[in-house]
Amino acid sequence: MKKLLACLLSTLFFIGFAGCSSEQEVLTFRVMTHNLRFSYNAADTDYGDRRADERMSDELDFLQSADCDIIFLNEAAKYQDEILQEKAESLGYGFVRESDFADGVANYNGTKADLYSARFCNYILFRKDKFTLQDTSSFSLSDNPSDPHAPFSRMSYNALWNEEGRPRSAVWALLSHKSTETKILAVCAHAQWITNDNGVNWNQEGLKVLAEQIEIAQKYYPESKVIFGGDFNGENISAFDPAMYKGVNTDASLKTFENSAIDHIFYSASGKHTAACLAGTLALSDHFALQATIEFT
Repeated sequence: MKKLLACLLSTLFFIGFAGCSSEQEVLTFRVMTHNLRFSYNAADTDYGDRRADERMSDELDFLQSADCDIIFLNEAAKYQDEILQEKAESLGYGFVRESDFADGVANYNGTKADLYSARFCNYILFRKDKFTLQDTSSFSLSDNPSDPHAPFSRMSYNALWNEEGRPRSAVWALLSHKSTETKILAVCAHAQWITNDNGVNWNQEGLKVLAEQIEIAQKYYPESKVIFGGDFNGENISAFDPAMYKGVNTDASLKTFENSAIDHIFYSASGKHTAACLAGTLALSDHFALQATIEFT
């Protein structure tokens, strides 16, 4: 009897030890961000000599061939926005979006801004076979982020309407990974590029708001892993706490726009990225896409 009990205890100890030493499941996500280079109408040829509908057809092929799990898109103007809403599902993607203009928006910084036909949209595409959408919201990169279409109130008229041309916005999605129920808080933003107006670096201020709003959203979903990206219009990004987030392209080695590394992907510091590269061609846009493979355990 003592020998049997000893044998059972030994077996249980071995099983427990083996269970403790077994490797945790690794979740791997392919993520991409791409600035589309806006087009308002199908026949527009404001980027090189290619019509917007030709570029967009190639962009859809590119999105499908890239086969990423999460995609951030910036500068989806009126024509591209309409095509994405129509075609995303056929590519296998669900989506959330936010425009910098909405019907009825008026009197921001001295300008009536009911310019929905001139909208730029930020998109988050997510593979419908891998994720379910659980929540979403949007905000502006401004001193009034709860209004998703507001600019910084102290930006000069010239900086906002003549140089930037619009407020800047962001959108987030809480995604649930179907096979593991892991929660991913995905955030897409397009930051200001003005760095000296009224004595303020609006690019830095906008990215600070982005960091603050991500932290606020994560308080509601503390178990979520965070992945965020987009055209942040700068290198050497310092707005995000390195104890909380790691970045793809923080060394500015992947030049996405001309000779600048201004497109970025960040993720929770508990993860790691195992690959990163440029993708796409300049026939699609004036930006290359940035791709990364991110792992969480």
